[in-house]
Amino acid sequence: MKKNQLIIGLSFLLTQSISAQNSEIWDLKRCIEYAQQENLQVAQSQWNIAQNTLQYEQSQRDLLPTANGASSLGYNYGFSVNPTNNQVVTAGLTTGNFSASGALNLYAGGMLRNTIRQNEVNIETSQADMANIKNNIALNVAQAYLQVLVASELLENAKTQISSTKEQLARQDKMIAAGTVAEITRYVLESQQAVEETAIVSAENQILSAMLALRQSMNLAHDAKLEIAKPDLLNYIPQMTSYNLEEIYHIAEGTQPVIKAADLRIRSSLIGINIAEGARKPTLSAFAQINTRLSSAAFQASGESRLVTQTVFFNGSPVEFGTEQPVFEKMPFWVQIPRNFGSGVGLSLNVPIYTAGKNQTNVQLAEIGMKQAQVNSALQRQTLRQNIERAYLDLKISYNNYQAVEKQITITAKNMESIQKQIAAGIGNQTDFTVSKNNLNKANNDLVRAKYDFVWKQKILEFYAGKAL
Repeated sequence: MKKNQLIIGLSFLLTQSISAQNSEIWDLKRCIEYAQQENLQVAQSQWNIAQNTLQYEQSQRDLLPTANGASSLGYNYGFSVNPTNNQVVTAGLTTGNFSASGALNLYAGGMLRNTIRQNEVNIETSQADMANIKNNIALNVAQAYLQVLVASELLENAKTQISSTKEQLARQDKMIAAGTVAEITRYVLESQQAVEETAIVSAENQILSAMLALRQSMNLAHDAKLEIAKPDLLNYIPQMTSYNLEEIYHIAEGTQPVIKAADLRIRSSLIGINIAEGARKPTLSAFAQINTRLSSAAFQASGESRLVTQTVFFNGSPVEFGTEQPVFEKMPFWVQIPRNFGSGVGLSLNVPIYTAGKNQTNVQLAEIGMKQAQVNSALQRQTLRQNIERAYLDLKISYNNYQAVEKQITITAKNMESIQKQIAAGIGNQTDFTVSKNNLNKANNDLVRAKYDFVWKQKILEFYAGKAL
């Protein structure tokens, strides 16, 4: 299966300049692979594939002959018919029947062959569904991974800011001790330090929240050890390039599993129409059977005979005649089985004449299913095109936002530098400097968010474009 281009791109970007030898460090690729292995939707889709595979294998076996055996044993009271000679008996009678039969479908209106084709397509469809689920997992994990990186960089910014404030507070204490500035100016810096300490706590909480979101997207226990690889993106500068959206759409149309699954469902529904129409056609099958029976009322000659006399009257005088008659005994069951053996072969033709409209309804339902599959395929393509258009617009907006924040930082930094010079000259205002510093801190944090937002939006578009970085 083709590797997810988003995974390749983000994995390369986020793991560059990082040693992956440490097994305790989780890079993006490892996080995604773990998430895909542990995800319950993936497990469910695997069972769907297994189910469709079994149905496919069974549909192949349906072309083979079938064989069945049957037996019965009973006891009859009173009036009954001896099955071995069809004579009426009134005594208790034990009977048994044994048979074996086989059948072979010679022609079933193409339903068997079409069912095999449909089940084969259904396997491909379920595989495409699983690939789509894995893509969504990769997207979710990658986004959660980036949020951790954003929170981590915001924490580093907060630590840098408070370090700067502490240094400035130390210089202010020296100036207060020298009597060059009033002690009240220290309160402004102390207040600034308290604000920045709060920012550190907030950033740490954001990391905890982002790590929990990452663990949950991976289906990893909340208390499991997880340390992610952190790339050095401090010098990374977003660069906007031109994209051909129509070309990206055609690439995505041929690579996205959600589109493949939608098209496969159309194929399956078309075959389903053929199966439904096949039920209108005659079916022909061959059959063969063997059987035997037994009865407790079955007798056989014992090999002995007896003299039977009979008196008749001839001219008014009695005359006795003697005849030798064979002696009969009950026939053992094991003797009856081969003697009563029978067999037969034949052909069976079934012609559907009137099924109360059932076959016609099934054809119409199959045709509706095909129309629904076609509409769904068109809807998936429409959604894909709209997602690509949205991804491109989001990328442009993200880049414009990054440039705006970058410009804001340049202006704010110059303003803060000017105020610093005024303070050094004894004409500046510490409160103005603090406000300017806070504005710069906020702009730096906004730049971090804008940078990672651009990375994310760019990878989304490249994912649709099928590019591996």
